[in-house]
Amino acid sequence: MKFVSKLILSALLLNAIVNAKNCFENDQGFSSIVGLVGYNVFPYDGSPSTLSFTESSGLAVDYVGQRMWTAYEIYEGGQVLKGEMYCYGSNQTQYIVSNGSCTQMPLTYAIPNGFPKNYSIIGDTKLGKFKVNVVEIPGVQITSEALVDLEKCAVVSINIQNNDENNAGFGIANYFDFKNSFSPSDFNLPSECYQPETLGFKLFKHSKQTKPRLPITPKVLF
Repeated sequence: MKFVSKLILSALLLNAIVNAKNCFENDQGFSSIVGLVGYNVFPYDGSPSTLSFTESSGLAVDYVGQRMWTAYEIYEGGQVLKGEMYCYGSNQTQYIVSNGSCTQMPLTYAIPNGFPKNYSIIGDTKLGKFKVNVVEIPGVQITSEALVDLEKCAVVSINIQNNDENNAGFGIANYFDFKNSFSPSDFNLPSECYQPETLGFKLFKHSKQTKPRLPITPKVLF
């Protein structure tokens, strides 16, 4: 009986792994609305410091064309920051649109080209009434656990935890209306970014202006 139970468990695990591979081999991109809350957490691996904040964003990523867009609203330290960010891997440039102005900056990080490769399925659970698989993504500063609906190939939620127990910190990102697709129009620059005579472009390596606070959401899943 134990042998049969182990066979069933192995079959279920194998099925989950096969489904996961099919889901995570999406080579197009995705779009979603994301709500993110963090407390004293390294929001992504490689972050220079911990943060406590809330952030809501609309997000679209084109894996093939190496384009990324997000419209964000950040609450941090009593301040509210709103804007949009357009990133292009082809020319390593990003544009920040906020308060009616457009700022050009060098793109200093890689746009994702797919789901992280270093994941492992560690189990399953239920979120409310529907089943999700728990996918662990280890890192140097943090470990993330993504809850994934493998039937619909949708990321549902991601829990983030600092690896340093002496510097505890946590975060959670919830993904709403997750789609394994995007609208090409999401990556079209707005008119503000084509009027340098009124709004101006500023490359920060040639400017004394302080680098703006950028959204965390695009880096959470990658």
